[in-house]
Amino acid sequence: MHRVILSAAIVLLLSGPLRAQSTLSAEQKTQLKAWQEANLAELNLTEEQKPKVEAIQQTYRQGLADLKNSNGSRLAKYRTYNDLKERRNQQMSEVLTREQYKTYRQQQEEQEKELKKRRSSRN
Repeated sequence: MHRVILSAAIVLLLSGPLRAQSTLSAEQKTQLKAWQEANLAELNLTEEQKPKVEAIQQTYRQGLADLKNSNGSRLAKYRTYNDLKERRNQQMSEVLTREQYKTYRQQQEEQEKELKKRRSSRN
């Protein structure tokens, strides 16, 4: 269950604007915010896309927060987490161009690799 919650928390933090997190140091928050801004800049969003992407990300973050606070089983949380990701990816594919979506998916894959790397270094 801790891994599901940790995964959700990391995705939450890496998926949109920085929210206050008591588990992150000030330096980590600064680094995270810089990383997020770089990823968004790499997408080259139009002015029309920016509010749509932010709305998608906000809905996703709220879903993750609700998931973190839920009392479901580990399996139920994992399924909910996957549903949230799939829904977000579908919505992003409708807002972004093909090239932007390709870049977005590459960013997600890099993020997942980094998470797995961090997990394996702790074990």
